[in-house]
Amino acid sequence: MHGPPYTADEFNFADAPRPFRNPNYSRPGQGAGQGKRNKSLKQILALERERVDRLLEDRKLRVLASIDEDLGPAPTPAQDADMQGEGTAAAREPTEADIARAAETERRLQDAFQEVISYASIEAPPSLLPQKRYCDVTGLEAKYTDPKSTLRYHNPEVYDVLRTFQPAVIQAYLAVRGQGVVLR
Repeated sequence: MHGPPYTADEFNFADAPRPFRNPNYSRPGQGAGQGKRNKSLKQILALERERVDRLLEDRKLRVLASIDEDLGPAPTPAQDADMQGEGTAAAREPTEADIARAAETERRLQDAFQEVISYASIEAPPSLLPQKRYCDVTGLEAKYTDPKSTLRYHNPEVYDVLRTFQPAVIQAYLAVRGQGVVLR
């Protein structure tokens, strides 16, 4: 009914080989002939400049195409020579239509260029993440807010310190944060 008794050594897995790393694992960017994946800041900025230049060139072509659709194609030098007579294309004075076309082209190009958002652009859209709150005393990220003084604090130890503050000290901390004077 019962088999031979087992010994503790038979259940001991301490001597079994256990590799620390998976031999089949390869880091991203290291397998199949891929090179280094991390880029320096200089490389990132150069790639960003190239991306922005491509975007601007694409927008310029689209703006010029839309102007040709709206105002008609610009006359070529050969067409100017036909209109003015042979040899007078270089001396042709710009007409009001030419000036209006140039102004409209310039305005549309400026509008298209201002819409390009880049890594270094000041006018980037606002973040969709919630604004971070920082502890008024320690400067660490604040998880809590004191309902009485409205000071933000990082942990319970800081709260114990906050409870010892006089109203003038609380007002000074709020003034540093830019909050108005709150009398309670």
